[in-house]
Amino acid sequence: TRHLEVTVSVNAEGKASVSVGDAKQSDIKAKAMGGFNTLTLPNYGLNYAALNTTRTEPFEVYITINRSEVYTVTLESGKFTTSPRKQSVANALGSASWEVAIDGNKATVKRAIKVNKTIVWPSEWKQLRELLVLNQNTAPLTLIYE
Repeated sequence: TRHLEVTVSVNAEGKASVSVGDAKQSDIKAKAMGGFNTLTLPNYGLNYAALNTTRTEPFEVYITINRSEVYTVTLESGKFTTSPRKQSVANALGSASWEVAIDGNKATVKRAIKVNKTIVWPSEWKQLRELLVLNQNTAPLTLIYE
């Protein structure tokens, strides 16, 4: 089980700083692009490089997975142009979700994954893969503001 909370502040010049959490400053990327700014939050999600569409052998995870991440970003000036959005999936093996919520100059990004088994049989692989693919989606980690 891992729960991560990170709070980021962005000053008027667009410089981001971590004020709460164990994220490294170098993991947060801010850049200007044609009148807009992007802020990319660190990806601390599960990282399975190759998620084949099928398996012929069991897949083993050494522990059950129960992870959540919450990123809170506050702008000292400006506003977010990123749209609020969310996605989730639940199946017999567990659940995964992400959400981007915007409230004025504050954005909250939440990601979570829970897998209830440590050995996944080839017949269950599609369900596990569905959870892992959603968890590895990094699109919610990039916020746009002006």
